[in-house]
Amino acid sequence: EYRGILLVNILLTIGGGSAYYLTSGYLPTFLKVVMKVPAGESAALLMVSSLAVIVASVAAGHLSSLVGRKRSFLLIGATALVLLPLLYQWLPAASTMTARFVYTASLSMLGCAGFAPILIFLNERFPTSIR
Repeated sequence: EYRGILLVNILLTIGGGSAYYLTSGYLPTFLKVVMKVPAGESAALLMVSSLAVIVASVAAGHLSSLVGRKRSFLLIGATALVLLPLLYQWLPAASTMTARFVYTASLSMLGCAGFAPILIFLNERFPTSIR
């Protein structure tokens, strides 16, 4: 009876988790290995990115309350699908520290925004008797 709901939930969770790991999980390695960013700068970039994730999580949750979960997943997913590859291409070419801050924070925000509303969504999808 709940097989279809479970399948959609699994796909959304995998998609949100993948975006998160492609940004916050992979970003430190990308900065170190691909860009050869010094440790101090990398630490600063990642700290700002972590703060940006907090903002993105709250904003994505609020957006999902305003426009609905489905619309917010579609909007955030489409935005991430377009911008994540572009941001990863632009980041190595960034010539200023400010540009690197903007790109790394944007990557982290996009990766986390798709994952933020999932907990509430999963809670709403299953009746209390199943949870």
